[in-house]
Amino acid sequence: MPVYDKKFLLCEAQVMGDAADEYSVDPDSNTSIDFGVTTPGVAMAGKFGLHVVVVTTLTQTSLNSGCEIWLVSDSGTSPTGKVMGRFFARAQLTAGKHYFIPCPPTGLLRYARALFKRVTENAVAGAYTIWLGPDEDGTE
Repeated sequence: MPVYDKKFLLCEAQVMGDAADEYSVDPDSNTSIDFGVTTPGVAMAGKFGLHVVVVTTLTQTSLNSGCEIWLVSDSGTSPTGKVMGRFFARAQLTAGKHYFIPCPPTGLLRYARALFKRVTENAVAGAYTIWLGPDEDGTE
């Protein structure tokens, strides 16, 4: 069993940004995580956020201007409201890297997912596993 089975898995080895800005789709083909309550309060203790693990390194000819990865949340099943994000240069997106984007204590609503936003160029290769969960050792 993967270590994130009990966490909120948003996508598993998904290639993102290869043709456009792209939202995560979890392995069960749901468009978002449903916390089940209007304001879940999962980040109130301050150690909860979006984990990004790079599964496949981007090729050297792609995504030269980098990308942003956002946690988005809303009251509808296809959330688009940006909560917290981070810019990544192409050189940072190498296989095995594990990044953490902390959630603010408030701001998450019932549904959440990730958004991979290209600066200009499309990505080539480059797959990511992304989940919501507590901060852990080994993240950057």
